[in-house]
Amino acid sequence: MSKFQLWSRDEYGQGSILMTSEDINEVVKKAREEVTEINVRNALTETDRERNWEAYMIDIQTSGKKKKTKYVYGSTDVHTKNRVYAVTDDKVKQIVLDEVPQAVVRIYLGNISANRNDEKDWFAKDARQNVIETADHADLQGKISFFVKELQ
Repeated sequence: MSKFQLWSRDEYGQGSILMTSEDINEVVKKAREEVTEINVRNALTETDRERNWEAYMIDIQTSGKKKKTKYVYGSTDVHTKNRVYAVTDDKVKQIVLDEVPQAVVRIYLGNISANRNDEKDWFAKDARQNVIETADHADLQGKISFFVKELQ
């Protein structure tokens, strides 16, 4: 059984391990909570929040037929390629983001619902209000990123 770690990397490139778990869903849930805490649960107005968000997590969805496979962003590797973990049941395969079939990349910024039992996801947009759909977009520079690493 694989173990996964939730990592954060700050604007200075310093990394921190926030948790370790065998359940990838638990790690992703914790990452979403951390991003929401930083970006949403603060004193900024909604308009200021949209311009001044500080943290993100790359969210990968697929429209392909392999719905049983969960794709989780794992940062960049030594060759500066975006690494993704394809998790199916107990099998984990490390692939490059470009290899994810029919991938839709979005930049998760938090849960902005008024009710804690509701999920209303907030995703990053650029200055022209287009949804950011790349893992290496310029607007992500200088922000805190959250990602997952598999322990071997």
